[in-house]
Amino acid sequence: MRLGGNAAYLTEVHDRRELQEALEWASQNRLPVMMIGGGSNIIWKDEGFGGLIMVNKIMRYEEQPVDDENFYVHIGAGENWDEVVARVTAKGMTGIEALSLIPGTAGATPVQNVGAYGQEIANTLVSVEAYDNQAKQFVTIPGMDCAFGYRTSRFKTTDPASAACQSAAAVLPRAAKLPRRARVDQSHAASYPRCNHRHPQRQTARPRASSQQRLVLCQPCY
Repeated sequence: MRLGGNAAYLTEVHDRRELQEALEWASQNRLPVMMIGGGSNIIWKDEGFGGLIMVNKIMRYEEQPVDDENFYVHIGAGENWDEVVARVTAKGMTGIEALSLIPGTAGATPVQNVGAYGQEIANTLVSVEAYDNQAKQFVTIPGMDCAFGYRTSRFKTTDPASAACQSAAAVLPRAAKLPRRARVDQSHAASYPRCNHRHPQRQTARPRASSQQRLVLCQPCY
C-alpha cells in the first residue's frame, strides 16, 4: 500500500532483560514506546513514529498436564499465533482451534481478545505477564482482570499504547473424540480469513480492572 513513514528507533527484544533495558533507555531519552508483533494489523502514519518501536521476539512454549483432561500452556508473546494453534491441536487440545489462520503473534491476542467461530481468547486465558511501566516491575494479571469484551480488553482501554506482551498462559481441555458424522468440515477454511477486527456489534464487556497501570504485556498464559 506504500503507506507510513520511518520509525526514529527500532529494536528487537528477545527476553525480559532486553525488554526492561529498552524501556529504561526510552524513558531516559523521553521517547514514546510502541511494542509490535508481526505488524500485520497496523497502518502507519505517513509521518512515521518519533519514538522507539520494540519488535516482540520473546519465544516460549511450555505445556504441562493439569489433570487427565486439561493442559496448562505457557506461550511467549513473540510466538507465531497460527503455529501455536497448530501445535496445541496436534497434541489433542481444544479451546482455540477455531482461531487458526489469524495473523500475528501470541502477544497480541489478549489485547484484541481475538475470536472466531464462537471461540475467543477470553474463554481460555488464565493470566498475562506484563511489565508495569510505572512500578518498573513485572506483574501477572489474572484473566478475569483483563476486562475482556468484544475485540477489546484493558490493554486497549484503561492501559493502552504502552502495552507489550511477554507471555500468556491458558488451560486447554483435551479434545473429545467426535463420531465421524459429527466432525466439522473445515476444508474450505483457508479460503476465508479469520477476523480479528472489531465489527459494529453490541455486547456487554466484562468490568474493567480497577488498576490504572501503564503496562507492557510480557507473556500471555493459556
